[in-house]
Amino acid sequence: MVIPVPTFDCAEMYANSIGASVVKIPLTAENYDLDLQRLQKAADDFNGISLLYVCNPNNPTGTITSTNQLKTWIGNAPDNHYFLLDQAYLEYVNDPSFESGVEWVKQGLSDNLIVIHTFSKLCALAGMRVGYAISNPQTIEAVEAFMSMDNTNLSGAVAAIATLNDAEFLELSLRTTNQSRQMVETVLDELELRYLPSQTNFIFHEIKGDLKTYIARMRDSGIKVGRDFPPVTGFNRVTLGTPDEMAVFIKVLKSFRKKGWV
Repeated sequence: MVIPVPTFDCAEMYANSIGASVVKIPLTAENYDLDLQRLQKAADDFNGISLLYVCNPNNPTGTITSTNQLKTWIGNAPDNHYFLLDQAYLEYVNDPSFESGVEWVKQGLSDNLIVIHTFSKLCALAGMRVGYAISNPQTIEAVEAFMSMDNTNLSGAVAAIATLNDAEFLELSLRTTNQSRQMVETVLDELELRYLPSQTNFIFHEIKGDLKTYIARMRDSGIKVGRDFPPVTGFNRVTLGTPDEMAVFIKVLKSFRKKGWV
């Protein structure tokens, strides 16, 4: 398995659990983008099957990878390179240049592409554990051979169907997240704390001072923020709650600035 770091780490955890080797490629130093050339080289250097895990938008950075570059890479990859394209945050993307991997499956871009989605984010069903994969019929058939018969629970299935039919809730979920993002970006601008352009429901932003101390102080203030994400240093991820919740976060963050903590 070849993965960028930092990224969502469950794919790495599963690879480790079965003894598969994992090659980690750091994000680019300047903008924290996926280093596509080094990711491809790591796969090319392995004489066997490589599974490349790509979270797009990425977690924890919240940024997207260039559609043209990613599409070209996947479309021209050799037969022993497989791509697991995680689009958990697809519904939040507002960049017009972004193209979903589902369209690439429809176009037959690659037989080795699997796109995965979840009901955990915009649909707010994280506790229900409902997700799905989209690929060509042959690949889906191969994947299903490894699935348990009861991999989706009844409550999750009913909730997922109900959410798909609730356009009003989905619109509310997206609208309030966008409002919360604007609130937090405004205060980060005010405090001159750098943040990456988020296409998700969280923001990866600069922290001036010791990160672990910052996390502890936020916890003492009743706010749980993200962990550290090595090898990136000096940044923290904050998940976007409701506007009322983010108003509390903003108030605490400003108080930290007054105390010289951030």
